[in-house]
Amino acid sequence: MKSLLILLFFILIPFKAMSVSPIPAKHLFTGSDHYSMKLSPNGKFIATYDYGEEFNTLELVDPIKKEQYPLLELEHDINLKINRYVWINNSIIYVELGDRNGFVHIDFSGKHPKGSWKKIKSKGYLVAALPNEEMILYAYIEHSRTNFHRIYKSTIEDVETNKISKQQRFSKELNKGLFYHYDPQSDAILSATLKDEKLQFWYLKNNATNWKKYLELNREIKFTPIGFLSENKLAVLTNKDLNLVSLLEFDIETQTMGKILYQHPMYDLTNATLNPIGQGVKSVQFIDHGIPTNHYFNQSDISLDKSLKHTFEDQQVTTIDASFDNNFKIIATFSSDNPGDYYYFDQQQKEAMYLKSRFKNMEEYSLTKSKTFEVAVDDGTSLEAILTIPEDNSNGVLLVYPHGGPVGIRDLATFNPEIQYLASRGYSILNVNFRGSSGFGKEFLEHGKEQFGQLIEKDITAVVNQVKQHHKFDKMCSIGASYGGYSAVMLAMFHPQDYQCVVSLFGIYDLPHLFNATNYKTLNENRKKIAEIVGEFDSSLEKISPFYFVEKLQSPILLMAGMLDEVADFEQANRMKYRLKQLNKDVEYLFYQNSGHGHSRWFGDQHQFAFIDDYIRRKLDLSYPSGEQAKIARQDDLMAIADGYNSKTFAKDDQEKALKYYQKAAELGNGRALFNVGSYYHRGKIVDKDISQAIEFYKRSLAAGYANAGIRLGNLYRDDKNITKDYLYSFQSYQKSKELESKVANLYIGQAHCLGEGVEKDMDICLNNLFFIDTVGNKKLWLTKSIGKERDKVVKTVLWDNKFTKQELNQFNKYVMKEHELDVQKVEFDDAEYGVYKEEYYREVYSQTVHKKTTTIVPLEKNTLFGAVIELDAAEDHDAKNPKTMIKFRWIAPDELKQHTEEHVSIVNLKNDITLRFRLNQEYELIEGSWTLEVEGIDGTPLFTKTFEVVDLPEEE
Repeated sequence: MKSLLILLFFILIPFKAMSVSPIPAKHLFTGSDHYSMKLSPNGKFIATYDYGEEFNTLELVDPIKKEQYPLLELEHDINLKINRYVWINNSIIYVELGDRNGFVHIDFSGKHPKGSWKKIKSKGYLVAALPNEEMILYAYIEHSRTNFHRIYKSTIEDVETNKISKQQRFSKELNKGLFYHYDPQSDAILSATLKDEKLQFWYLKNNATNWKKYLELNREIKFTPIGFLSENKLAVLTNKDLNLVSLLEFDIETQTMGKILYQHPMYDLTNATLNPIGQGVKSVQFIDHGIPTNHYFNQSDISLDKSLKHTFEDQQVTTIDASFDNNFKIIATFSSDNPGDYYYFDQQQKEAMYLKSRFKNMEEYSLTKSKTFEVAVDDGTSLEAILTIPEDNSNGVLLVYPHGGPVGIRDLATFNPEIQYLASRGYSILNVNFRGSSGFGKEFLEHGKEQFGQLIEKDITAVVNQVKQHHKFDKMCSIGASYGGYSAVMLAMFHPQDYQCVVSLFGIYDLPHLFNATNYKTLNENRKKIAEIVGEFDSSLEKISPFYFVEKLQSPILLMAGMLDEVADFEQANRMKYRLKQLNKDVEYLFYQNSGHGHSRWFGDQHQFAFIDDYIRRKLDLSYPSGEQAKIARQDDLMAIADGYNSKTFAKDDQEKALKYYQKAAELGNGRALFNVGSYYHRGKIVDKDISQAIEFYKRSLAAGYANAGIRLGNLYRDDKNITKDYLYSFQSYQKSKELESKVANLYIGQAHCLGEGVEKDMDICLNNLFFIDTVGNKKLWLTKSIGKERDKVVKTVLWDNKFTKQELNQFNKYVMKEHELDVQKVEFDDAEYGVYKEEYYREVYSQTVHKKTTTIVPLEKNTLFGAVIELDAAEDHDAKNPKTMIKFRWIAPDELKQHTEEHVSIVNLKNDITLRFRLNQEYELIEGSWTLEVEGIDGTPLFTKTFEVVDLPEEE
């Protein structure tokens, strides 16, 4: 339950307690609906960057009025992604948008706030805003031929207009600085450089002439400056000469560590915040039993934290941003069973107002809480592990899930889509932070090095045994990615009686191969890094490499790998597959063609886990959860698997398997699956071509709510020459698609009104539907981009098939001209070259197509190229240097091939020759007969006609 207004201390907020049911993978493995939010300096407004179906948006939120105002609407384009945004003052936001930077100026004078974008002409980037001075620190590239920056303290106007002056210079940029952090308390900039594998730390105060280095450390040592405690003392996070990362004083004059400000007895610190200079530490952060935790030092902060945790029961609460006076805050609540909710908090009124959730589609689902526990192993070392057990739909299977790395990585007890996917389907999941995991100190981490197949697997097994003493499971499988994939295999080899299946993702199986998989990996520097984690490169590594003793594996195994993997080289999985098959082991494999060490697209994760669930159920003979929600999730999983096999760029193209999984989903009533099964019958692919069977599946698909089926049926009953035309049914099918919110359906409804097919001709609907006349702004741009190609197909059909009056045709063409930015409508024929053409090659490289012979007799030979090159002139006045027009042309096939007649429209430049050629490249085209080329203007004026006779000529002697 989300309350719009929460009075702290008085109301306890209960969170969801619905029964657990399978969650569709598309809702788990997806980007957040909300990227980030930041509070204005005065705390009255919030800038949010959110995902939208049509656009990503930067919005201004008034939390009191509960109103939102768009500032920027951005298409889904990598070049239009906001990388960073910062409030400069209460009415200006700095935005880094792709490769361009700018300011959004907010005008509050009207009824609603409005934003206007101004691109920054000064090349560079914002270092920091200085709200007290109405100035900014800006790293400015003075000369376009270099990337050398100087930092200036300048006004927004001067930066916008590129009028930065030398008098505004704050400092010179540090050569090869890794970052810049402005500390407003001391008016200084902190930075760091990397030289010869050593980190060098620098600072520069205002009006100083040179950067001052205050420390140099090996990069393995953790050292993070937090800010100035006093004039010459920094607060730093470090583990120099310590086991745990702690908060220490550091004297920049003597370059020595001072007293420990805070050290947790068990965990590394991950961050810290300071009070104003001279007032000490505000908070520190660390991971406590897998949960990010804040520890405060001021009594007021301690009391507030306590009340927030009381209000949001069983949730972690953290501050995302705060106003300049700290009276208003954005707070986030999260946990293992909550992806995250955001609230606007008035500290004086003790009120928290709900803003939004990270994943809005997740609100209808119940998630499973993860629990952390400790296990003491033989030498007294305490290990933390995380166990996630479904409360009411357990299938009795425990998945032991080691993390990757193995050194310097850890598992958390926070929201994890992989864990929730598996738990919602009934699996229990065990994660172990074995020795080598991060966050538990230097010694704990070091103990995991060179322990592949040894201490790490002993740690995991010790925890597994402890879990089995307290919980009963019917079956157990091991699963993991990267090192976790290696560990999953080794666990099953060491304990064959415990594990009934293995799933290894992007795994490592041959440790010696790590040292020589590529030329890069044979370099001494790289070998040293591998040896530090794996062990020295010698024959002893074979004893802990599963590839060399595959015969010990008794469990069925699924191998998944990326063919572009450069971490666990693809040959690791490929050779393991061959070895397993050689020994007749029960092995399945799935290799992703365009994935590396994991997936770059969310669909990869959706497909991967859908296949994993399907695999485990098949191997362990598990039934699928019941209920409507489970049925929907099962359909989605089957579709993801099928789509993977139906892709030539994802998993291996396997149409038989694709059809098999589409049929399974169709049996459950999935509309798109029914459509896809129909398309197999339609094309005669895998199954015999059967148009009546295809139509039956399309009709079932439309009845199941799949909008594209209505488009397909409408087109079939209008265009297909193998079935009786039915314009009324065609139009009704388009209408049903529109009712299912298909934007494409509007185009075909417009087409029907243009042509008077199945409905009376109506030019207003015709023009509005095809040219989005009533749609304006970004919405029109989005429609044009998203369905523009489909719109072009419909416009082509209308241009060829219309029975417009002259006035209606002119009206239609006016919009065609405007939409495609054409200069000329009326054109006339000037000249033409026609005949047979040939391709000339130079040194086996294609050069050009040349005119071979002026003739209308075409030899009946495969790949013969014939046609015409025509010249057109404008038949009306224009002032364009390179006038563009649109023409219609079609190739009318011989009578036996009338269904293959091709009609086209094309935008052409009247300054250029227009090439219209046809190639005989399909087997069915190799018959004798007449092929006629017809060319018209879009106003219907005939421009050129030529008929070619394809004949079987006798061979020349």
